[in-house]
Order: sequence, then structure tokens, then C-alpha cells
Amino acid sequence: MATSFRDSHLTEPPRSSAWVKAVCLAASIVAHAVRITALAILVTLEPVVRIPLMLLSLGGFATCVLYRYVMHAPHFPFGQMLFLSIAFAVLSLLYGLLVRGLAL
Repeated sequence: MATSFRDSHLTEPPRSSAWVKAVCLAASIVAHAVRITALAILVTLEPVVRIPLMLLSLGGFATCVLYRYVMHAPHFPFGQMLFLSIAFAVLSLLYGLLVRGLAL
């Protein structure tokens, strides 16, 4: 059964040339190399970044509890200190998510 030119584009998939495939392959290889390099750097720096962030967060929470409920300091900036402690915890979480996202 012969098909006309008008009907042939409906049944055949579009053809891509070899240079388009080569460019896509090269871009994929470069992107993978950049991702692996960034992952290696972030994993190497992970203890240096996450441990101080978590220590600052826990220390800030402990300071908030100590000054608010134990010592009853009236001029202690409880809200600012609590916000800063939460910000350090969120930064640590975001760093971990970034490393996990690059590892996929």
C-alpha cells in the first residue's frame, strides 16, 4: 500500500542527524562531569560545613531555653536568637539536600 507524501510524516518518526546526537551526548558527558565534580567538593566539605551549623543551631536553642526559662533575662533577644538558630538548622538541611540531589 503506497502512502503519499502528506501521510508519510504522520507515520514516520522525525529523523535527527548524527551531529545532533553527538552534541547531545557531549553535553550530557560535560554535565555529568560537572555534577560529579561539584558532588565531590561538597561531600569533602560536608563535615566542615554541617557540624558547625548544627552546633550553632543547638547552642542557640540551648541559650534561648537557658535565658528565657532558667535565668529570666528580660532584655534577652529571644525571638532573634530563636530565628538565628532555626536559620542555622535550615541551612544545614539545605546543604544535605543539595548533596543528596547531586548524588542522584
